[in-house]
Amino acid sequence: MELGIKKVAIPSAGNAASAMAAYAAAAGELPIGARLIKEHFEGAKPGPIMMMEKCTKGFDPEHGDWRYVIVSSTGQLVKDGKAESCAGCHDDAPHDHVFRSDD
Repeated sequence: MELGIKKVAIPSAGNAASAMAAYAAAAGELPIGARLIKEHFEGAKPGPIMMMEKCTKGFDPEHGDWRYVIVSSTGQLVKDGKAESCAGCHDDAPHDHVFRSDD
């Protein structure tokens, strides 16, 4: 089964420009409140929606202070908060625990 990513959004109240700049440059930390949202597809069918939110220092310092949220294709909340299953991969990301499509 192949997972495809349709879009990435970076809404961030009050600091969207700095979040977009850090994401685009793949440099520096994303600001607190930055959210990365990915809509996955399994073939042509909608898959889960996944979000990462940069939290305040101390939320999860071992994993970059990121909160993970997964919502199933049927709208059910699967995960919300610290998630070892997500952080385990994202710890290897080249920039602030974030993978980009061109990494």
